[in-house]
Amino acid sequence: VSTQSTWGPFLIGLLRLLFHLFHLFVFCLSLNMATRYFLLQYQYVENMAEKRTDHRAGHLAVLDEYSGKGSLMLAGAYIPDLSGATFIWQCADKSPIEEFLKKDPYAVNGLVTKWDIHEYATVVNKLQKSQ
Repeated sequence: VSTQSTWGPFLIGLLRLLFHLFHLFVFCLSLNMATRYFLLQYQYVENMAEKRTDHRAGHLAVLDEYSGKGSLMLAGAYIPDLSGATFIWQCADKSPIEEFLKKDPYAVNGLVTKWDIHEYATVVNKLQKSQ
């Protein structure tokens, strides 16, 4: 009995198993990285409803850009006074949020007096993106 015929199929099977385990590991890592959540909070200038007029279309376009990329999950201003806004992000790190802040006409043109980014752990999540 040849040892090559005994070990050959075993080694091929083992390599296939390792190949699939590696891809499963990479897939699991990507899911874990995609489930980090960040909260961006804006504080607006007084009389924001009047002051935002010239920049609103650009602001909405940037929101649309980032929601289209899949990282911006929710965004909205506080009502009724428009004193600020909250944005919920799902991304691997803060870099898309920092990029957004450099593009958002509200932030760039001084309509945002203060902003904060916080990472947080979710306990209940009905907004989970389908993978």
